[in-house]
Amino acid sequence: MRYLVFMSVVVAVAFWAMGCSGDRDPGPSARDSYEAAMASGKPVLLDFGADGCPTCVQMKPFVYKAISDYRGELEVVMIDTNVDRDLASQYRVRAIPTYVFIKPGGETVSRAMGFIEASDFDSKIRQFIDDHPPAEIN
Repeated sequence: MRYLVFMSVVVAVAFWAMGCSGDRDPGPSARDSYEAAMASGKPVLLDFGADGCPTCVQMKPFVYKAISDYRGELEVVMIDTNVDRDLASQYRVRAIPTYVFIKPGGETVSRAMGFIEASDFDSKIRQFIDDHPPAEIN
């Protein structure tokens, strides 16, 4: 129990510290990419992270592989929580990385947090796409 409390404090302090680093340009917003993905009629994976997050950096190659492997079947939006705090708040992101799986039509169906082994990440995405195929767009 103490470990859980300790880790919660560590995550909260890290999140706060990343948000307080006012000396660097946070970069462009992902809002346009998010809106386009949500209107695409395809399943959407939101990847909430930040450059200063070691686990996010570790997961980046897996996310890029998913973008490549599932092109046309899945929309992936990488969201920097330092830039798009409104989206992070909307999806109740409390730790990073957080992955939010949204079926066509906008309903959140699952989420995952933290480091995920490459094969498990790929399996989770494949199952998500199989369960929620792209909607027919007329």
